[in-house]
Amino acid sequence: GLAGTANTLTALDAASGAPVWSAVLSGTDGQGCGTGTVVANGLVVTGLGRDLMAFDARTGERKWARMVAATVGGRRENLALATLAVSDGVVYAASPTRIVGSDLATGRAVFEFALPVTAELGTLQLASAGPVLYVHANAPTPEGKRGASMIYAVDVAEQRVLWTHHAGRVDQYDPLGSWATRFMLPIDGGLIYENSQLLVRLGS
Repeated sequence: GLAGTANTLTALDAASGAPVWSAVLSGTDGQGCGTGTVVANGLVVTGLGRDLMAFDARTGERKWARMVAATVGGRRENLALATLAVSDGVVYAASPTRIVGSDLATGRAVFEFALPVTAELGTLQLASAGPVLYVHANAPTPEGKRGASMIYAVDVAEQRVLWTHHAGRVDQYDPLGSWATRFMLPIDGGLIYENSQLLVRLGS
């Protein structure tokens, strides 16, 4: 549910659909579930506003919660979170200016990467494939309109952009190619993404 419209995270039995547990979500920006969820290593992690929360996947017990912050202009700022991805024991959260990574077991900050652009919050998508993190973002134009739809491949260890790909299809109705993707799937040697009713494969 969107922030402010729901305040519980519920686990259902896969065979019967019966509720197993429910956990109340609350953060510094109120209640609700804002980023979707990721599941790994027996934990369910979700984000709300500027907070990440992890729950035991079997019992619903809250394991940790923390406000996500990053260094911006020499000072620490709390970040508005958009979407999550998890890989190799790290949960990554996207904000308009930063990708931050937290240790899945403890919530401790272990990764921070400054995006090449200031992205529109609603266009951010993440997908993780171990050493590579794929980020989709649209940056506003100087006129305040939605800019080009871009995918960035980020080397996690070196914290640098490996390559950039214009995901939007440039045509007479969308000269900037600003149509945003909602789906990215890492595969061996590349990435599959969706854009304007097409599936596109990148890499070998």
